[in-house]
Amino acid sequence: MVIRKSDDQSPTISSFSANDSSVELKTSSQTQTVVFTVVASDNVAINTVSIPGATLSSVNGGTYVFTRTYAYNDFAFGTTLNTNTVTVTDTTGNVTTDTVDVTVIKTDNQDPVI
Repeated sequence: MVIRKSDDQSPTISSFSANDSSVELKTSSQTQTVVFTVVASDNVAINTVSIPGATLSSVNGGTYVFTRTYAYNDFAFGTTLNTNTVTVTDTTGNVTTDTVDVTVIKTDNQDPVI
């Protein structure tokens, strides 16, 4: 008799948030850092949690904290909706994703020089 256990249950993301839903990039202030917090769990174990473009800064139990610095030169003038996707993978390869939007506003606030 062979008994095999398999994990076909995907991880759960109970919360995914940003500390700031709007970023304002100006010629006088060209970067802004946003902190993302993910609360995730799995019935067996989580293998990876990732947000493209963000850096994992801490893990405490099932809470993962990421930072992302938005830079002036990375965006066109005006308003851009930036969708951030978190991907949580468990140890057997089951995957769950969620998204949080950050509105990026890029403006030129410096007077021309003659």
